[in-house]
Amino acid sequence: MNIMRIIIAVMGMIFLGCDPVFAENIYRTTYGDVISKVDNEDGFLGYYDSYPKGFIYLENHGDGNYLGYWAQASSEQRCSYARRGRGYSMTPFWGRLEVQADGNGTFAGKWSYCDKTPSQPWDGRLK
Repeated sequence: MNIMRIIIAVMGMIFLGCDPVFAENIYRTTYGDVISKVDNEDGFLGYYDSYPKGFIYLENHGDGNYLGYWAQASSEQRCSYARRGRGYSMTPFWGRLEVQADGNGTFAGKWSYCDKTPSQPWDGRLK
């Protein structure tokens, strides 16, 4: 499932007046709590409030491997192009994510700024 299919489904639910929450879980992470809006075998879509308009998108690549990106309203580095962020807005403040989930509610991952190879640790567990 790609991000556009998820976004279209959520937008349709909002348009119809439905609550777009599919599976809300809270993960305690290295940088604060992350709240999931979609958390299933296809991927993960969530947000965080530890930074302005924090947003996370991850696609499932099998065997607990997830690849995607984070985005927020501002950060220490501005990227050369924008990505979709929270609230369907575009932002030049984003980075890549690589996550390995263990299937028991914990994960180990790495993040980067922009399109650089992820190298900074980002870990978490289901709250």
